[in-house]
Amino acid sequence: MKLYEDLNGLYFLFDFNASHGELLLRKHKSGGTFNTDIRFKGVHSLNVINRFRGLTIFAVTQVESILCDIGEASKFVFKLIDNKSQLECFINASAFGVYQNTLDSEVSSLGEFAWSDENECLYWSGEDEQLSRAFN
Repeated sequence: MKLYEDLNGLYFLFDFNASHGELLLRKHKSGGTFNTDIRFKGVHSLNVINRFRGLTIFAVTQVESILCDIGEASKFVFKLIDNKSQLECFINASAFGVYQNTLDSEVSSLGEFAWSDENECLYWSGEDEQLSRAFN
């Protein structure tokens, strides 16, 4: 099930908080617009590259991923595709969201800022009823 697609954006692995199981991919703002942050919560395991040239994210079953032998799994496995190379990466996590903000390029949106009014949530998987029905 496709959850997100940006065919031309350049996304970087921007921040990872292992103790809190949070991972952040960012497309930096250009020309005074917004950053686009892709935030994963409850990360148990991952196999990702540090740069995506165009990004598509799917929710897949654990069997459909290379993470299928994980003992303790989160609720979802997200498949991330680099749209230029078609390389597939996987993140086993509880949830993911898409946010827009105007933070400076070196400031992460993980931590307390995640709940700020200045971090506009465009999509949160926990509120996607179709996704919940498909994977429950």
